[in-house]
Amino acid sequence: MGRTADRMRRRAVRGVNRVLLGTGVVLGTLALLAAAALAIAPKAHAAILASAMDVQQFPGATRFIVSVSGEPHYRAFVVDGPPRLVVDFDEIDFEVPEPPPGQGVITAFRFGALSGDAGRIVFDLAEPALLVRHVYLPAIGGQPGRLVFDIEPVDATRFGYAAVTASADASEAPHQAVPHPDGRVVVIDPGHGGIDPGASTAGGEFEKDLVLAFARRLETRLSTIPGLTVRLTRSDDTFLSLSRRIKLARAFGADLFISLHADAAPQDYVHGATVYTLSERPSDAQAAELAARENLADSVSGAIEPNHQEEVSGILADLLRRETKAFSHTFAERLIGALSATMDMNSNPHRSARFRVLMAHDIPSVLFELGYLTNESDAERLLSDDWQEEIAASVAAAVADFFDLDPPIGAEWLAQGTTRDRVQ
Repeated sequence: MGRTADRMRRRAVRGVNRVLLGTGVVLGTLALLAAAALAIAPKAHAAILASAMDVQQFPGATRFIVSVSGEPHYRAFVVDGPPRLVVDFDEIDFEVPEPPPGQGVITAFRFGALSGDAGRIVFDLAEPALLVRHVYLPAIGGQPGRLVFDIEPVDATRFGYAAVTASADASEAPHQAVPHPDGRVVVIDPGHGGIDPGASTAGGEFEKDLVLAFARRLETRLSTIPGLTVRLTRSDDTFLSLSRRIKLARAFGADLFISLHADAAPQDYVHGATVYTLSERPSDAQAAELAARENLADSVSGAIEPNHQEEVSGILADLLRRETKAFSHTFAERLIGALSATMDMNSNPHRSARFRVLMAHDIPSVLFELGYLTNESDAERLLSDDWQEEIAASVAAAVADFFDLDPPIGAEWLAQGTTRDRVQ
């Protein structure tokens, strides 16, 4: 390229950057989000030239195509208020003579340089929308390489989840819960999972598997209560970061969050169930030690949490809602009351500490330790189907009592089977 043409191109890029700033897209804020954005393509090895763009409308989706000289390395995320889709490229030059107008869910789009060789495309969206497909098609038969994005409208809950998790991929965002019109949403969080097994019994059974089995029983039992919608943060052996568990609870519209665990102790005589609530100051040394272990789950598993600081700041006493703390404490006491008649409780059954998984300042939350896997009697009970059914009924009774829901809590209801279909 000659010097004159190169100067013209650089002036055009600077002009596009001014347009980006003038439209209210704060580049500094987006750059911070982009640093933690979801990587969705292989890393590039050379600068890529974008030479053409096209927008096509299909039933239910809008397709955006970029003609490129090679396979780019890019990241995509969404920003709310108003809804926008942002795609950042590590190395790209834009030489698009006649960009097409927006159509479909894309009302308009802008592109230009960020810094060095990096570039960005910003899509203004007519409504919340996410990527349902993104693929690179190599050059073939004289046709240049193409980068294809299919963008499809989604509900506000799924878009909001993607916005707080630095993602633009529809497969990463949960579907919106459909609660009873006048009902409540309970989110059950089976602890650990995937690469993080948690504690284990002497026989090699893992905490992650035991609490998932109990979560499914509890889900079934809770689903028998009219006016209650039940969701699990995980339904299989999948690792979830601590912050993602909170974000899922918010995406599901949780009115109550119950995180399930099974403890371990250096002394095999320590036994019994414990219910923990959130506190900046731990109730005792044992609670502090447990919180420290549980809070290490992400680093042990190699997880990277882009919004970790945001969640941590929510726990500070000056930001935590007093009413949420009070509701959490109330549910913990009712849960302990319901459990005391059916299971062995710890000598100090209600404790508190700074658990990161309980940091949602707007959702009443408890961490329920079912027992100690390092205690032979506790481990034997935890492996019993009958015991799990009985305890699930007691927890469900406490939930119904907390929300003042029918049917009334009594021996007849607690003794009922759990054959009713689960909430889908």
